[in-house]
Amino acid sequence: MGEIVIVVLGSFAAVVAICWAGVEIANVVSRSRTRRDVLAYVAEGTISPEDAAKLIELAERADLRRKVLRTADWDSDWDRWRQTVKEVFGDDFGKPESAKPAEARA
Repeated sequence: MGEIVIVVLGSFAAVVAICWAGVEIANVVSRSRTRRDVLAYVAEGTISPEDAAKLIELAERADLRRKVLRTADWDSDWDRWRQTVKEVFGDDFGKPESAKPAEARA
């Protein structure tokens, strides 16, 4: 009976790991496809190289922000992570609702 439980739990862990890897691969492919699309627009002359660089930088910053906040979900010290995001990105993303001005909540 104990061996069956170990096999079932091990199989479940393997399936979860494979699914997680699939999601990460899909994210990488999506980001590279977006970058190729932006560079294709530059080659066509639809957007300037400067605008393309800004778009790519914004996408990279958004990805980094997602990674930081995903890590923060596993940590109990949310204020430290919010300070890190504020220092890196120059905004107060993740500020609690109660800390916003009253007119912004309305």
